This record gives sequence, C-alpha cells and structure tokens, in this order.
Amino acid sequence: MSDAIELTQGIPWRNGEAALGLSNVFVDGGAPRAQLSFIDAPSGDPDVTLASGAVLPVGGRFVQVGAIVPATGGTRATMQLQPVADAGGIAPPDPGHPVLLQQGRLRTDGGWIATLDIAPDVATVERWPLGQARSRLSSDAVETRTLRVGDKLDTGDAQLRVLRIQPAAGALLGFVELVAD
Repeated sequence: MSDAIELTQGIPWRNGEAALGLSNVFVDGGAPRAQLSFIDAPSGDPDVTLASGAVLPVGGRFVQVGAIVPATGGTRATMQLQPVADAGGIAPPDPGHPVLLQQGRLRTDGGWIATLDIAPDVATVERWPLGQARSRLSSDAVETRTLRVGDKLDTGDAQLRVLRIQPAAGALLGFVELVAD
C-alpha cells in the first residue's frame, strides 16, 4: 500500500493484505461521511463510518481518509485513502489480526461485536446475535462487556483474545487488536 487508494462505491478493492468496500457516502451536517466495510469480515452493513482526515489501520499500515465524494448524476461515490508515514510512534496492528475500530463493529461466527468506548487500557463493547439489527433488540438481548488486554471473547467456534487496546490519538481512530486463541 505504498500509493493512494481510491475506492469506488460498489467495487471492492483488494491487495494481498486487505480487502475494502465503500458501502455508502452521505452528507451529515454539511460534511461528507463514508461507510467502509472490511470485506474479509463480510456483513450486510458497513463496519465503520468515517470522516475526511480520520486515520485507521488497514493491511498492517495506517491510512488517512482523503477526499470523500458523494455520488452525483449517475456517477458512483468515491473515497481516497492516503498512506500515513508516521502515526506518532504507534505501531499498526498485525495484518492477520482482527481489529475492532472505534465506533465500528466486527462480525464473528457468534455474532456482532461493536465498540462503545475505547480508553487507555480498557474498551467497552456490545455483542448481539447475527441476523438481527442492533436497534431492534431489547437490552436483554445485548451483552455489554468491559475488556482489558488478555481478556477473551467467545466468537462461536473460537475465541478472540484482546492483544492491545489503542485509544484515539489525534486523527488516529482508537482500536482493539484481537488475536485468535
């Protein structure tokens, strides 16, 4: 990922370390926002909503969201991602590890895991069953957990262990790096 990436809505982008899809672009408060899906963790819904300037891990590196252009008059929406040379000494997650982004979610065999908050040394997440919209579930059907490094999440057929909790730092979105146990 040494060059900029341009994503076009509805056309997956792949390299050897990552697969991304631009699901939707919309305008919120006058600023365009992009809904990005990580295709290696497929879902029917976007995994994270991003604004221009946000920095996130992709394929073992950090990238920054550049221009977000909504669809107009028969053209598809687009979004640019620029490589980030220096993330203030913060190392990117291993490209083979699942990553749960700040205000994002991750699909597992056992259901959805979504972040509510990421702070130093602790992350608060929700879990709920696949095939159900979070907004339609009662609070009894949603599990809220506080995670620390070393904690494990049951994902159906396997477990994910929390390897690192990285709170937001400037434009860098906070994230939880997980590893299969």
